[in-house]
Formats: sequence, structure tokens, C-alpha cells
Amino acid sequence: MSRKNDLAYVKDILTACERIRTIMGSEPSPEVLERIVVQDALVHNIQIVGEAANQLSTEFKSKVTAVDWQGMIGMRHRIVHNYFDIDLDIVWDTVLYDLPELEAALKPWQTEID
Repeated sequence: MSRKNDLAYVKDILTACERIRTIMGSEPSPEVLERIVVQDALVHNIQIVGEAANQLSTEFKSKVTAVDWQGMIGMRHRIVHNYFDIDLDIVWDTVLYDLPELEAALKPWQTEID
């Protein structure tokens, strides 16, 4: 089985971010996190972001230094291994603040994907 290339993982990350934006809607409010199905969808997509980040090559990650790659990967590990102890405040902050910055950092690579 061949390993996906970096741009495929970037696409996975951007797709997960887009799904999170769709889930949150145009005006996110904390009440959205009261629904279990929303919590699960957000956490699942954050997990995808972390897994894709983990698969990116060291060379690619060194080109995009504005991103906290280890933080993303660490969050994915925490979700996977401590799934009954997920702090929804951290999920909320990630969705509102970290993912838009991640998308902005990876958008320049979008032209190479399309």
C-alpha cells in the first residue's frame, strides 16, 4: 500500500476544517456544544486533522512553521486515548481560534491540490 503524499493530507485537513465550519454554522454559539451529535462530529473532525498532521512529512511541516503541528498531533492522541475525558472548552477554543489559523496557513497549498 502506498503512502499518501503531503498534499493529500493537507486536503484531508482542509476538508475536516470545512466540515467543522459547516457544523458550527455562520454564527457559532456555545449552545451548539450541548448536542452530543455535534460534540461527536467536532471531535471526530479534530481527530482527522491531528491524524493527517501526524502523517505529514517533516519536510512539509518545516515549510509551514506558523502551525503548531505537535499540538495538533497531541490533541488527536488525547482524543483517541482519553475519549471519555474530553474538555469541551478546549474543543470550543480549537474550533474558534486554532482551526481558522490552520486553514489560513494551509490555504496557499490549496492551489497545488486542485
